[in-house]
Amino acid sequence: GEPDEHGIYQVGGGLKAPSRLDVAVYPPEAMAAGIKGGVQAEVVIDPTGTVTDAKILQSIPMLDEAALQAVRNWRFQPTMINGQPVPVRMTVTVNFTLNR
Repeated sequence: GEPDEHGIYQVGGGLKAPSRLDVAVYPPEAMAAGIKGGVQAEVVIDPTGTVTDAKILQSIPMLDEAALQAVRNWRFQPTMINGQPVPVRMTVTVNFTLNR
């Protein structure tokens, strides 16, 4: 694929999603209220593997802020094209499940 006007590649087709290197924290108040599910966000990952932008695509109001905090702190293995690290945009889902 080709980068967009900002030089960011879209994950998909032949471009695989980078591997994530850490996890999200379940908000205690949402857990106590029994709220669970997946919050979908679009993230932009720079050539170093750092998330530089994140926005909610599919919302669960009590979990949105925790999902955004989580994805903004996630670190990824850099995506390589022709041996060079490149910025990528992709959709991620932050799943919150209750273990009872």
